[in-house]
Amino acid sequence: MLSRQTRPDKCGKMIVGLMSTALGLIKAAKDTYGEEIFPKEAQMLIVSTLKAIPRHDKLYPTEKETGQILNIDASGKTVAETERALVEASRQMQEQLAAQGMGNFTPNVEIKFPVAVQSKEKTFHYLPYNFAQSRFEKDILEGILTIKDFRERELEIYYNGEKDITDFRIECFKKNNKSWFKVGKYTPDFLLLERKDKEISRVLIIETKGSGFADQPGFINRREFVEKEFIPLNNNKFGYRKFEYLYLTDSEDFEKNLNEVGKAIREFMSEPPAVAGGLKR
Repeated sequence: MLSRQTRPDKCGKMIVGLMSTALGLIKAAKDTYGEEIFPKEAQMLIVSTLKAIPRHDKLYPTEKETGQILNIDASGKTVAETERALVEASRQMQEQLAAQGMGNFTPNVEIKFPVAVQSKEKTFHYLPYNFAQSRFEKDILEGILTIKDFRERELEIYYNGEKDITDFRIECFKKNNKSWFKVGKYTPDFLLLERKDKEISRVLIIETKGSGFADQPGFINRREFVEKEFIPLNNNKFGYRKFEYLYLTDSEDFEKNLNEVGKAIREFMSEPPAVAGGLKR
């Protein structure tokens, strides 16, 4: 079994930021559908339910990378500072070996950390993420972390798909004549965030679906509510296009999916805070 690690500073930042976003839509949602569609105390991580899990190949980051992240966190250094320290330590070791006549020996020192470790401040509010039910989700996250626009804009992305450890869920409804009835709760897979002055300015909800799940009637109803009701309701509440929704399936070419994410980042995250002439959908 593998223990699960919380990262308190990251979790606190995440919860506070999202709550300042979510609370604003409560009253409007309640007025429209007769009850709240988003709980006031929603959290992306319920620490008490974070349990140990079996080791398997769909954990991300890997056990080694998780250890590296925790060690760097504990050191108080940045990833870049840690890499520079390793380079210096390697240089000193080679000088010592050269002085002993072993200058051709190259120490096996890891100097460049993998993408997961490089991205630790932009994801992983707990460690590791468990993608046991979907390798596609794991692959998408790994791919997004390498997207140029994601990295250069210093965006953040968090996995929200483990239903047992999050209550960041949307109560969904479907209209029948003049009445609305519940069609279940929707748990977004990923939340890709942009911050301005440390506050969340935009949220891209990313949903990933594998073959055989996309056509389920329950999911279709919830997806329709999120796209046609929840997103516009939020955007109108805040007065600008603060939320957007992106749907990806594993039936599409993987590179095409990543290109769609990159396109959404460039178009959605580049809009001015207030969109003249109304919201664009």
